Amino acid sequence: MSDGPVQGDARMAELTHLTAGFDRLASPRLQQQRYVPSKEQSEMLSKLALGAKLERALGRRMSSQDAVFTTKIRTPRSPAMQAAMGEKPTAERTKSDSVLTTSG
Repeated sequence: MSDGPVQGDARMAELTHLTAGFDRLASPRLQQQRYVPSKEQSEMLSKLALGAKLERALGRRMSSQDAVFTTKIRTPRSPAMQAAMGEKPTAERTKSDSVLTTSG
C-alpha cells in the first residue's frame, strides 16, 4: 500500500487551492474598494452597538417582577392575642407598617 504520494498530491492540491483563494482576497483592486471608517465613525458605531445590546437586555427583563411597596392591611387582634404575642394594645399603635412585596 503506497498511498503516500497520492495523499501528498491531494494535500498539495488543497494547499494550492487555499493559497489561490487568499491571493484573491489580497487583491489591490479589492483593497481600494474596502471601506475603512474614520475614528469618529468607529466610535459612533461602537456606541450604537452598545445601545442595541442594552435595548435587547431591557427587552428580556421581566418587569412584572419588579418590587412594589404596599401598605400592609392589619386585621384587628383580640386583646388576649395581643398580650400572648407581646404586642402593645391596638389603641396605642398609630403608624401603619410598609411591607415590600412583589407583584405578579
